[in-house]
This record gives sequence, structure tokens and C-alpha cells, in this order.
Amino acid sequence: MLDWTLISSDSHIVEPPNLWTDRMDRGFRGWGPRVVSEPDGDWWMIDGTRGNSFQGGAQVGKRFERPEELRPAARFSEVRPGAYQPAEFLRENEEDGVWGSVIYPTAGLQLYRVPDLALLSACFRAYNDWLVEFCRTAPDRLRGMALINVEDVGEAVRELERVRTLGLAGGMITVAPPEERSYDHPMYEPFWAAAQDLDAPISLHIDTNRPAPHVVAESNRTSRAALLATADYWVRVALGHLGLRYISHLPHSLPVALGVAMSFRYRGEPRVAMAFTGDGATNAGLYHEVLNMAGLYSAPLVIIVENNQYAYSTPARQASKVKSIAGHAAGYGLLTTTVDGNDVEAVHAVAVAAVQRARAGDGPSLIEAFTLRMLGHAVHDGAEYVPRELLAAWEARDPVVGYRRALATAGASAQQLDEIDRRCRMEIEDAVAFAESSPWPDPSTVTRGVYAVAQEPPLT
Repeated sequence: MLDWTLISSDSHIVEPPNLWTDRMDRGFRGWGPRVVSEPDGDWWMIDGTRGNSFQGGAQVGKRFERPEELRPAARFSEVRPGAYQPAEFLRENEEDGVWGSVIYPTAGLQLYRVPDLALLSACFRAYNDWLVEFCRTAPDRLRGMALINVEDVGEAVRELERVRTLGLAGGMITVAPPEERSYDHPMYEPFWAAAQDLDAPISLHIDTNRPAPHVVAESNRTSRAALLATADYWVRVALGHLGLRYISHLPHSLPVALGVAMSFRYRGEPRVAMAFTGDGATNAGLYHEVLNMAGLYSAPLVIIVENNQYAYSTPARQASKVKSIAGHAAGYGLLTTTVDGNDVEAVHAVAVAAVQRARAGDGPSLIEAFTLRMLGHAVHDGAEYVPRELLAAWEARDPVVGYRRALATAGASAQQLDEIDRRCRMEIEDAVAFAESSPWPDPSTVTRGVYAVAQEPPLT
């Protein structure tokens, strides 16, 4: 048995039906979320739009043990008390070996669809008050994430200050703010500063999109599978606007990451941009321009180059006279490191060190992670140009297999590791089956998130 304290980083409570009817500000009480009973179950109605039913709290364990019994709706009377009673929540978690939890909502996720900002803030305050009481049962073990309306930045700062004073850990913000006010907009700076001063983590959770003029709100009963399968897209968009990382095996994301890093530097923010690229990109002029400027201006930038040994079908040794990617990057003034890209813990260690260095103002770094691309460049590419013995040698160094061995050495049992493998396979198989049985997405959504929305410069 592992001697670890297990903490759930994403535990969802199930809100009781009277949460908003009892707690909303009097002026909004008639407009808040309410539960309606229908033949297939009880459903939340939120500002005229159907939200969740109660299936999540009523079907505990069935996803993995009896998936054929899963159903899309349920009655609140079927929900386990541990989903909304804190003492029962703690007891059931202890039975599963979980000591503490970060608490997220269920119906509350879809409150972000409410278009009226005053009503939205009132709904959030009511939920946050309930969550404060829930977490007070064991404040060291129950860490609640408040709902925050960041479109009203002043209100967002005040509410974050209020809930932190009341003991909540941090706040959730929408993954999809209005396109003309994405998270790189300066309007949010007071909120980021407040979160930092309050030591309050900010969370981006799927299914917290704000309404958009070109998007028709869909009922949870009729929502298309394609929308659910790609829900994490908006998280990645928001992270991109926050400048956390850019992933591309072409060099074209690198100047974007550099620009974000320079904006952090100009604003005096202790933030870091991180970009990934491949060995083939290191022979493009754009890559060298970015390295030169990053080194010259001490940008808080970390570049990770996955040295796959082959850029499409060209071996790296035939693409450059300089054999070390890290070596020629050092010529631009970057701190460089070469690491075994198949060693999970080694990659993590050098990445953490590079980020800490950049955040401290000590300039950019480049990490060359040495590995091998085990398949062809694309579906049509059989990778016949890679020697079979080279593939066999790197297959023996599979990072997933290697890290399994490391976990076993650290004390994980074969049963625990097999269970992780089984759940991963089942999740993939379920996702594939779900996608294959779903209709094609609406063609009218093809340009969503592709084009920027023009905005007027702020008045000075």
C-alpha cells in the first residue's frame, strides 16, 4: 500500500434543489436556477435554458463497473447524500482513501451561460455562500473554488476578496469570455493582480462558456456529441490567451510565444511563456530570429525542442552541420539543457528549473529533449526510412513503460498500475465509440474561433 495522502483535485458536489431558491438576493430570487420534474428525471432550468439533471450523483461507480446501466437523467432523490452533505462527503472519501478535495460545482458550471451580468453575479454569490458553509465542516480538507463573474472586473475582484476572507481556496472563471475581450486584454489586469495578492488560484473548467451572439444555446437533452467531445478546446484557447504555452512542431508559434513573453517583461509580471517545437523547425530562419531576440532582451521564455531525430523523412544528422541543437542555441545567449526526452521525471525537473529561472528575471532557456518519433510523419507515412533496429532500441525505452517501472519501484502494486491501464483504455474506447456514433458537427461552426474580432483601441 502506498503511504501517500490522496487529494482529489476535481471533486464535484451536486447542488441541492433549494440552493438558489433559498439563498438568492431577494430581487433576483424569482429568476434564479430552479428544478423541474419531468418524466425522465429532475432537471435544472437556468434563465430559460435546460441545464444538468442529477445523473452524476445518482450513478456512482457505474461508469467503470456497469456502463450499460448509465442514463442521461435522474431524480434528486436518487443522489447519494455524500454529494451534498459535507459529513457524508468526507466519510465516503475516507472509504476510498481520499483525504482532501478541491470542490467544484455541477449545475453551477452552466450558470456561466446566463447572459445578464447582474443575475449572473447574484447566482454566483448564492452558490459561493453555500460552498463556504459546506467547506467549513473541515476547512483543511475541503477547498472550495468560488464562481467568479470576470466580465465585471470590479465585481470579480470584490467577490474574490470576499470568498477568500470566508475561507474558499480560489475562483473559477469562464473558459470562453467574449471574443473581443479575451484574457490577453488589459481590462483583466486588476483581477490577475488581486488573485496574486490574495494567493488565490484561478481555474478554467470545461463547460463554463459565456453566451456568444453566433452560438445557439443547446439544451443538455439535445446537445450534440461533437460539442461535448471538443469541450476542452475552449480551455486551450483561454490558456493560449494567457500565454502559458504554444505547441507546434513548426517554428511559427515561436514568435507568438516570444511576443507574449516580452509583454510579461514590459508589464513587470512574474509570468513565463513556454513553446514546444521539433528538430526540423530549428533549421528555419524564423527559429533563429526568435532565439536571437529572446537572448538579446532576456525574455521570460522557455523553448522545448523535441529532437525526434527525423524531420519528416530527413535525419537530423543530414540537416545541419551542427550536431547539437542546444549547442547552437547557446550562441544566442540562451541557457541550454539536453535531457533524455523519455525520462518523465528528468524532463519535469529541467522544465521546472527553466521556468523558475525565467520567472526570476534570469532570461530564456532552451531544452533539447532527445527522443524518437515512433510512427511516420502522418497516416500515409510508414516510416520505412527509419532503421528497424533504431526503432526497436527506442521502443525498449518507452517512457510509459519506464515510468510504470519507476512507480512500481516507489511502491505501487501491480494491481494499482493495472487498474490505471484499464481505466485509460476504457476511457479511450468509450471516447472512440461515442465519437463514431455521433452526428457530424454543424458546418456553420467551421469558422468559430478561427478569426479575430476587431476591437477599437481604448480611449486615452
